[in-house]
Amino acid sequence: MNGNLQKISNYIFIATPDSVELSGDSSVHSNTATTVGGGIHLAGASELNMKSGVVKGNTAENGGGLIAASKAVIKLMGGEISNNTATNGGGGVYVSLNSFMDMTDGVITGNTASKGAGVYVNTAEANLLGGTIKNNEAGATGGALQQKDSTIVLDGTTISGKHAETSCGGVYSNGGEILMKKGSVIGNTAQSTGGAFVLTNSAVFTMTGGEITGNKASS
Repeated sequence: MNGNLQKISNYIFIATPDSVELSGDSSVHSNTATTVGGGIHLAGASELNMKSGVVKGNTAENGGGLIAASKAVIKLMGGEISNNTATNGGGGVYVSLNSFMDMTDGVITGNTASKGAGVYVNTAEANLLGGTIKNNEAGATGGALQQKDSTIVLDGTTISGKHAETSCGGVYSNGGEILMKKGSVIGNTAQSTGGAFVLTNSAVFTMTGGEITGNKASS
């Protein structure tokens, strides 16, 4: 599948070596998948280029809005991923199994999941270079972002206004590495620990720039 998407209300599966572009007023909405990728499922070196449009109101166990697995690539250059739901991880976006996410603009907002409500990265990589991840809500951990054994670079994205019912309203890191060069983590809240960050299982966090402020945890 190559080309542009227009108002789609059916589940989309993109397999290697295909690519797809979302631009204009494209809309992937109101879809349900039993397991992964409620709106879009990328697999096997496939690629999504999102320049504008919306991915909204989709539901799955993992990756309510979209999932990238098995070396797939997500490039977010604009648009909105909003109001998607995952019963497990990655309400907005789930990146797994050596896949890659590159975010330079756009908004990930209003998504819900048990963990990693905005974005969940599992044994993969993400470069967050711009755009905003805001106002997502996790039932357990990682209101904005959660990663497991992955590499995350924060280099311009704003992470704000996230909420976690238990631990870490901002970024929950389970192993792996986070490098923060610039950008901001602002105004996130957690009911227990880690308003901004939680690091577990030998996770590494390095900060060379950016801003962390106004985050709150109840304990």
